[in-house]
Amino acid sequence: MPQTLASIQPNRDPEMIVADGGSYNATVGIVQSFGAKVFSVAAANRACRMNYER
Repeated sequence: MPQTLASIQPNRDPEMIVADGGSYNATVGIVQSFGAKVFSVAAANRACRMNYER
């Protein structure tokens, strides 16, 4: 993931937004280190997270 985020970093228009469904790995910290906005989404499944609106 860090390599992918680094490749788009110079083109950060528009902003990066990540909907996290309660991951237990380092995902949130990694994406935040690249300036992404992280929203914690308590959704029943992946489809619900993909359609999340805040």
